[in-house]
Amino acid sequence: MVIVRYFTIASALLVSCFSFPTDLNIRRILDKLYSFPDTPEILSEDPNWPDNNVDIGQIGGLAIALNNDLVVFHRGSRKWGFGSFNSDNTYAQKDQGPIAAETIVHFDVKNGKKINGEGANKYYMPHGLTIDGAGNKWVTDVALHQVFRIPSDQSEPDLELGTAFVPGKTNNTFCKPTDVAVASNGDFFVADGYCNGRVMKFSKDGSLITEWGHKSNNGGPVTEYTLNVPHSLALVEELDLLCVADRENSRILCYRAGINDPSKAGDFHGTLVKFDQIGRVFAIEYSPVNQVMYAVVSPEENELGARGFTIEMDGRIVDSWGVVNMGSHSQPHDVTVSKNGNDVFVGDIGDVRPVTRFRKKKQIYVG
Repeated sequence: MVIVRYFTIASALLVSCFSFPTDLNIRRILDKLYSFPDTPEILSEDPNWPDNNVDIGQIGGLAIALNNDLVVFHRGSRKWGFGSFNSDNTYAQKDQGPIAAETIVHFDVKNGKKINGEGANKYYMPHGLTIDGAGNKWVTDVALHQVFRIPSDQSEPDLELGTAFVPGKTNNTFCKPTDVAVASNGDFFVADGYCNGRVMKFSKDGSLITEWGHKSNNGGPVTEYTLNVPHSLALVEELDLLCVADRENSRILCYRAGINDPSKAGDFHGTLVKFDQIGRVFAIEYSPVNQVMYAVVSPEENELGARGFTIEMDGRIVDSWGVVNMGSHSQPHDVTVSKNGNDVFVGDIGDVRPVTRFRKKKQIYVG
């Protein structure tokens, strides 16, 4: 079976060398190269999604709403560059004011057309977006150093954590917080973030329960609690786990969430993806339907542009997928999955396509 599989791939590559290299040919070859014979369904890029008239900027975060809309938290015309922050992590471009565009936009997952938007003139550097089981939107702004909870039927937050424009490391301040994960009981976790290298667990009302993790020390040992930019969180509630994309350490770590037993929150459970196994991990998302973790990594680690992996909770990588013909212009930043588990969306901060949809399809060849 293995011989047949690699003969098929080699044949496909040989044929492609003597034929016109269309995107379709490349996509078919990638399907053969990055698929696994024991996986009944694989993810394939949808090159015709979203609608071409969509005008959005760098994607900070993505999430699926309760009504199945795709919601994006984007930066409009603003970009995070070398001059965006001072050496003390304060935002250097405060005088530009908040982003004028609607930074939170709903899209129809079927056709990629914009439905509505909100969040104009409120945010300075959007980053994380999470939608919880009650429909609340949770957003992080790295320029404001704040976390906001916005009820589903409102446009203004009912919970605001952190001090605007003031980086900190106390029980109620953050420094460039990156992401939020929310449990069914209302407890929530904040990845904090670019400066502090910690994960914080709060009760529903915003009171700190516990925290763990610390930033990497130059030359010091890297342990299970050394977090060098915890960039994304994924809550696996049925296993009582909170997994962390430890971006600059190129790994995914999982800890006890402590939903049923708060005393266990932060206890190390295990490494889902080892150091440098797949590259720098920018974002992760767990699908309860498929019972797998989706992860996207930095494009410089490979030649496929935005590249993602499907990972079983025992650490087995069961699928690998990428965007055709985007190359180094792609910079995947977040990932989310539809409620039915059939669609995976990747948000990008590169210069080409801001959002790409990957769809499940039946595997039509064997290994």
